[in-house]
Amino acid sequence: IGREDLLREIRANYCQQHSSETRGFLLTGEPGIGKAELALQAVRRISAADSGRNPVLISRARRFRRVPYVVLVDFIAHYFDIGRGMSEAQIVQSLCNRSEGIRISSRPMAARFARFYRDMSGQTLRDSAFEILNHLMSDILSQADDINQVVLIIDNSDAMDRKSLDYLKYLLSQNSRGPMLILCEREPRAELQEWIPGLIHRELHPLSEEESEELLRCLLPGRPAELLSRIAHLSRGNPLYIRTYARYAGKRADGDLASPDGNLPGELPDSIQNLIFSRIESYNAEFRDLIIKLSAFVNFFTEADARSLQERTQGDPEIVRDALAFFYREDLIDENRGMYFFRHDLVKQALYESLLNYNKKIIHGVIVDMMAEQKTPHPVRRLHHLVRAGRRDEALEHLSQSRGRVYNMDFLPYLDQLASGADDDPVINLDLSFMKARILFNNGYVEPAESIVADMLKFALEHRDRLYAAVAYYVLSAYNIKAGNFERGLFCGLQALQYFSRTDQAHFSLHRGLVSSTREEAMAAVMSLMIQGEIKRGNFDDSRHLCDELAHGGSDHFYQVSLIQMDIQSGEYIRAKTRIQELAQDESRYPELRIRFLPYLQFLLGEWDDLADISNEILTSEHRDALSRVQALGLKALCIWHRDSADGEIETLLEQARFRASQSPNEIDRIANASMLAELLWTMGYIDEAEELARRAIVDAQRYSAAPELFSLMVILAEIHHGRGELEQCRYYLEDAVHMWGMGQVLRRRDRISCGYLATLLALDDAPPTAETAELLRAELDQLQSRGESTNPVVKTRFFPEIIEHLIPEYR
Repeated sequence: IGREDLLREIRANYCQQHSSETRGFLLTGEPGIGKAELALQAVRRISAADSGRNPVLISRARRFRRVPYVVLVDFIAHYFDIGRGMSEAQIVQSLCNRSEGIRISSRPMAARFARFYRDMSGQTLRDSAFEILNHLMSDILSQADDINQVVLIIDNSDAMDRKSLDYLKYLLSQNSRGPMLILCEREPRAELQEWIPGLIHRELHPLSEEESEELLRCLLPGRPAELLSRIAHLSRGNPLYIRTYARYAGKRADGDLASPDGNLPGELPDSIQNLIFSRIESYNAEFRDLIIKLSAFVNFFTEADARSLQERTQGDPEIVRDALAFFYREDLIDENRGMYFFRHDLVKQALYESLLNYNKKIIHGVIVDMMAEQKTPHPVRRLHHLVRAGRRDEALEHLSQSRGRVYNMDFLPYLDQLASGADDDPVINLDLSFMKARILFNNGYVEPAESIVADMLKFALEHRDRLYAAVAYYVLSAYNIKAGNFERGLFCGLQALQYFSRTDQAHFSLHRGLVSSTREEAMAAVMSLMIQGEIKRGNFDDSRHLCDELAHGGSDHFYQVSLIQMDIQSGEYIRAKTRIQELAQDESRYPELRIRFLPYLQFLLGEWDDLADISNEILTSEHRDALSRVQALGLKALCIWHRDSADGEIETLLEQARFRASQSPNEIDRIANASMLAELLWTMGYIDEAEELARRAIVDAQRYSAAPELFSLMVILAEIHHGRGELEQCRYYLEDAVHMWGMGQVLRRRDRISCGYLATLLALDDAPPTAETAELLRAELDQLQSRGESTNPVVKTRFFPEIIEHLIPEYR
């Protein structure tokens, strides 16, 4: 009713060829306006037209669910009718032995999904989640009659978890044609068109008075027109309100809602909130109290949660099972895999607002205490309840211990809430500003992050607070050096050092280690950043001078990191590896150094047989990050390829690496990931994929002036085109690379060797002297002798055999 034109438009869009320009629909509108119902009605029509041949995958997104890629899990569970009470064998049966439609082709992978699905903690096979879910999704899409006619519906998609959104973006980027999307959200988000371009936005408006009455005649046949008109007016055209009023009227005797003559409408609650309260007033007191208390949970709760809440708030836990069943029948709550949640946020919010503020704090505090007994409570959900319970100090302590605070955008609303109640406390506001700026910078939101830093500097100036100024400059130094703005980064670093040195040591103990534990450690962190900046711009003398200062600064960790970075950049791979091995003899000292540096060093040294072990260590390490995970997946694939190029696991690992590389939190990490992956793909013979990845990444590398990565990408593209005999294309990239060749040690020696050789071969006017290229080659080969010159895999890949033969013929 009232949506016929939009239904026809969706049906027509379904019949088109979906490309990056036409991906489907974004349906927006107020809660209860009928977005999800419209999507389902559209699918019913589509299915009726094509006899249901093509799969429709449905999910309702909800925040803070532990299972990674949970929207994909919902897609699969919905399509294959998988329920929480099913055994692993029954799940495999549903996936692989479906009587009609699509079936999963791999029983072992189906069995892995069954194990993953049955673990509500989300921990079992967590690190294999992408592999499992991508395999099943690929299986579903490949078996569809036409991938273009697969429909993905996500209700409440603005609550979609980051991993699911990342996968959706990746899926669409891999296919010029793809499935049709129908996303349902309250309000359009500007960033959504950037994440998933090609969505057609349609806002659902309230029904007209006439349409509302037409719907009511379907819901309340035979009732007085005056009653229907009254309900239509109160409902304001919102279908959920209309249905709720109709449900209320339908459950009452006619006399209760009619005047004495039996025709005119009697008393109806004058707002949807009052209607909800009138509805639950008819429940017995225990059920009524329980449903109100359950509204305090963030998004979902289990039966055990409800029982525990009852026990801790002087309620009867024995009523919980019957109460939940009753609430389900009343259409108040829904259930998925043992998780209960309110069907409509409007109902949940109305019930929650009925609680007194004092009682809200008590209930949230009870939930916090319940979560404290869990092995690994969800960090953001716990923060939510701590903030709502008014336990500010505990919330700040929890934040200081949460590893995800550096990247997780879900923390931001709670940081704002804590700041609003900080009563201008400069200590708390500095902690919160520091965390917020780091999260925003790390996720690529530069302008709002810089605005926060500007406020910190303004506060520092107005209140003569040196620590505020020091932290602001520290954040700016870190961001600018990572982004390649070395001059600005080094200036900010010097400013940070100056302000830190003049800050009273006692201030640091107030900040829970968020800024740093001591003044010396904070200054060492800044100096380490400055050393990185000097190394990246080729100022090795200045970096060594800073390193000498750092050696006496009381932080051996930053000193060792800086030495290793200088060794790698200057081409002293063996020395860097020796440092790491010596430090690793004491397992309590800097365990993250192995994760951070050793895999890349083993790659450079040609120790490819050893890459699988260190890669597996990274993939299960608490010290891994967005860069190290991509590196580990790519290098593990290289190790397996080196042993057996036909091994099927190679493609699985590369698929994961490509996905992770494309979804790093910020552009700088994505550029670094793409540069490394392009080289690995080229080395292993995935030439077309290496070229496509390098072409896409080179634009961002140019935009961000990421010199080492840009140079590597141009050399890789030049090598690829030269290998195909496409000399004009090779010359195009090589000419740009030659102009960068003189940057020296800023660029990787291996790439400079290849650039110099190819430039001479093509007789470019500005080709580097052959003698210099040969000298670089000898220095590189000196680092490979530990594996034996003739057996080292490095000298057998890319153009090294040819380069060695022409520049150092005696090497053979």
